[in-house]
Amino acid sequence: DSTVQNEAKKEESGKSAKKGGDQKEGSAQKAAEAREAGNQAFKNNDYFKAVEHYTTSLQEVPSIHALNNRAAALLKIGVYQDALNDCQSILQTEPTNVKALFRRGQAHEG
Repeated sequence: DSTVQNEAKKEESGKSAKKGGDQKEGSAQKAAEAREAGNQAFKNNDYFKAVEHYTTSLQEVPSIHALNNRAAALLKIGVYQDALNDCQSILQTEPTNVKALFRRGQAHEG
């Protein structure tokens, strides 16, 4: 009887682990979709919408790419301090990130 209970616990534990993995994959997928939507909005010169999409992407899964892209969109709409903050976040992780260094300079000049 206890063997059956142990097997049930193992099976349930496996389901939980799989569910956690599925949630991570779902978040990564949502982040990628949001970032892609942001890229499309940016190409269409809809920078406010691009910022929204990049922010959604970052809420799902933080990434250097989404931060860099959001900084670029923020610069386009003149929100220099937020762009600077995004660049500083990137540079804490990647001090030689050329895009972040360039955009940080643009934000300072803005």
